Amino acid sequence: MNKEGYGFANFMKDLRENFLESRWARKIYRAQIKRPMATNERFIEYTNQIIYYNIILKATDHHSNDAKLHETLTHQMSEGLSNKIEMLPANERNRICEIENINIWMREVETIDRTWKAEVKTTTEMMTELLNKRNREENRSNTRNVEYQRTTNEYQRPKAEHYSREDNRDENRYHPSALDAIFLYHIMVTAQ
Repeated sequence: MNKEGYGFANFMKDLRENFLESRWARKIYRAQIKRPMATNERFIEYTNQIIYYNIILKATDHHSNDAKLHETLTHQMSEGLSNKIEMLPANERNRICEIENINIWMREVETIDRTWKAEVKTTTEMMTELLNKRNREENRSNTRNVEYQRTTNEYQRPKAEHYSREDNRDENRYHPSALDAIFLYHIMVTAQ
């Protein structure tokens, strides 16, 4: 090899051709660039990983320019984040969709994602507390301790009759079930 005209670009080309698997770029593209964003994944972490692998694919047929990367990130974002963007007021949604600079667009979407994840966390905490409170109340009302009779100073075993949750409910008070809580959570998340 002639050292003078060889250069770094040629070195990298030879390295790829001689040491990497023939379809390495395609495998990275399909496994990393085209993978959907996980529901619990932060948008900024997802985009940073996609950009990292896109840089690795530079000088290959699978490298994406900013427009294609923007399109990929839009189509592969989590369903919840996509729904959150769709539920924005029309003028705000259109403003975000029309941003051509990928870095500005990613910052806008990251702000929406951060806000959405904080709302989901707050709602989840509220629902967990509601379910825990309900379970504590049910445990208190369903637990039948040995009753002490004051007049005879003797313990009496509980009666062997069946008690359902419905028997112990106050008719005037609403007690949500776990399904009610999940339904309420779903409505709160999708309505935003």
